[in-house]
Order: sequence, then structure tokens, then C-alpha cells
Amino acid sequence: MFEIEISQADRIIIVRMSGGFTLDGARECAAAKEAAVESLGPPYDAHSSLVDVRGLRVQSQDVFAIFTKFVAMTKHKSRKIAIVGGEGTARMQFRRVAEREPLRDNMRLFSAVAEARDWLEDSAGEM
Repeated sequence: MFEIEISQADRIIIVRMSGGFTLDGARECAAAKEAAVESLGPPYDAHSSLVDVRGLRVQSQDVFAIFTKFVAMTKHKSRKIAIVGGEGTARMQFRRVAEREPLRDNMRLFSAVAEARDWLEDSAGEM
């Protein structure tokens, strides 16, 4: 299950994911995030993403591969990606993507939404 919220003023797309995903559900989530970017209008690459996975269960390798491929190859890349994870095994899956084998620059893992949001809103040290 997922829900997407768009903060138009600061161009942040918030993706909340919970439970488990099927392959189709993971594809739907990726397509909905891309549609959210399109709704912001140009410049499309001038947005950030906050991905809240605190309620997400561990995903199968096939499902997780859809998420990682989307992050690496999406049409409109986020300028920054903040991933908020709880203490479970799903956090370990996302830690690998954000820290150990980063798919992208400007991607970080956080424990709290407020801390992640502050980082996204801070423009210091950006490319």
C-alpha cells in the first residue's frame, strides 16, 4: 500500500509505503510518483522526494528490484531523496540502497521525518 502527497510550495513529493507490495503494486507506486512529478510542472528535476518506509515489510528481491531500478533510471530524477526507515529489516534493505551501495548522489537514510524534511529543505552544499 502507498500514498503520495505533494508539497507544491517546496517541491517535495512524499511517498508513504506500508505493508507488502506485489510486482504490480510496486509498478503502480513508481508510476504514481512519476505522475506526481509531472503535476509539479517544469523544471521536473527540481524536486525532492521523501520516502517513508517505516510501515513497510521486507520486500521480495523482485519487488525491491523495481524500486531500485526506478530510483536509478526514473525519467525525472529527484534532486535529493530522503528515506525514513524504522528499525526493522525493511530499513536494512533501504540502507543498502542509500548508504552501502548508493544508487545516486544526494540520497540519505533517516530515522525521523522532521530530520529528513530539514535535510531536503536545506540547499547548502547542493550541486
